[in-house]
Amino acid sequence: MLSERWRFPYKGRNKENWEEGEMIKLPVPKSIPLASRRYRIILKSLRDENWLGTISHNQNLVIEIDPVQGPTGRATSLWHEIIHGIDKVWQLKLSEDNIGSLAEGLNQVLQDGFRIELDWAGIPKVK
Repeated sequence: MLSERWRFPYKGRNKENWEEGEMIKLPVPKSIPLASRRYRIILKSLRDENWLGTISHNQNLVIEIDPVQGPTGRATSLWHEIIHGIDKVWQLKLSEDNIGSLAEGLNQVLQDGFRIELDWAGIPKVK
């Protein structure tokens, strides 16, 4: 059944020309599960804190992404914060450099390899 879920990007496309095709817009969910918790995703200006993204593990359980970034920056920041969450839950003890490299690598593979671009239209902007 899992293979059926992941066929959607290729439906009706010419697989030989896949690399030249248009990007697939994947909606960012309003929340994501991480271990036994559910984290909300919001767009919020973080200029005062000098961050591009944050993840809160306290009662709020929220991932905040600064909307001032372009699409690639927002996506990389989202993966970065999700990897922070994975690191905390599974106690991987990754360094900030490791997390940044993993986020950039994951985003590059999804954008350039799978032709997936995140669609932020359904994510609320908070002041």
